[in-house]
Amino acid sequence: MKVMFAVISCEADRARGCHDAIRNTYGEGSERTFFMGDGATVQYPDEVALPGVNDGYHFTFSKNNAIITTMLDRGCDFLFTCDVDAYLVVPRLLRCGFEDHDYVGRQCDEGHAGGGFGYFLSCKAATVLHADPPDGSANYNDMGIGFKLSEHGIKLWDRRDIFLDGCPTTWAGGKVATAHLGRGTGTWDPQWMYDCHKLYLETWSDPPNRI
Repeated sequence: MKVMFAVISCEADRARGCHDAIRNTYGEGSERTFFMGDGATVQYPDEVALPGVNDGYHFTFSKNNAIITTMLDRGCDFLFTCDVDAYLVVPRLLRCGFEDHDYVGRQCDEGHAGGGFGYFLSCKAATVLHADPPDGSANYNDMGIGFKLSEHGIKLWDRRDIFLDGCPTTWAGGKVATAHLGRGTGTWDPQWMYDCHKLYLETWSDPPNRI
C-alpha cells in the first residue's frame, strides 16, 4: 500500500521557514512533498512549484487539484494532505484504519474534513475529484473537496478523536495523530511546530494497537 503525503504551501510559507520546521520536527526521516504555486522558489527535492497555478490563498483549490493528479500519476493508493500548520504523528496515522475508508479526517460544521488537521483520500475518492474537480466556488478549499465527494456519494469517516484542534497537553497514550496548531489566518509562527515537537518527544508513548 502506497501513501503519498502532501503539504499545501506557498512562497510566503517557505520563506518564513515553514518547510524547515516540518523537516526538522515530525517530517524528519519521512517522505512528503511541499506543493507551491507558479514562481515559488524551489530549493530542495521535496518542493514543487506547480506551473500555471496561482500561489495565492484563494487559489488553493488549484493546488489541491494538482496534488490529486500527482497522486494518481504516482500510482498511490492513498493521499494524506494537510497545511503547513498541522503537526503529524505519521506512525499513528498509519495505524488509524484509514485504508478501510475513502475519506478520513476531522468533520467540520459543514460536514467536510478540515484541511488544517489533514485528511486521507483513497484512490477512488481522488479519481472522483480528478474527473470532477472543485472549481473554487466553495468558501474554502477543504469545503469544496467535501462537497464534491458528497455529491458522488463518498462520506467522511469522522475521526475527531485523533485529529486534534490545538496542541495537546501530553502525547502519552498513543491516541492523537494530528494537531492543528494554527491560531487564525496570518498568525502562523513556525516556532509553534518546534514547541509541539518538543512536547511530543518529552511525553509520547505509543501502544502497538490500532487507534
